Amino acid sequence: MNSTIGRVGIVTKHGLVGAAEHLTRLEAWLQARGIEAVFETEAAAAAGPEARAGALSRDDLPREVDLVVVLGGDGTLLSMATRTAAAGRDIPILGVNFGSLGFLT
Repeated sequence: MNSTIGRVGIVTKHGLVGAAEHLTRLEAWLQARGIEAVFETEAAAAAGPEARAGALSRDDLPREVDLVVVLGGDGTLLSMATRTAAAGRDIPILGVNFGSLGFLT
């Protein structure tokens, strides 16, 4: 596994309301550190017009990034873990709890 993180995929829970501020702040934080942010398509829509990151589908995202950040709940985290495994990638996934239970995130 490559220890250098150059691209970070950002995924949100379906229908996550009020995520725009968090998404744009996360994108800016990554860019300030020379790391490219890549949004999943729903996350890009939630981020709004201020977001500058590119967008990929949930299935394509794990193939193109070095780390996945999931803003959601356990279901969103497990969904991305399944997609990452299906892509044959061994990359870290960071879960940030925006769900109701958050046992894993």
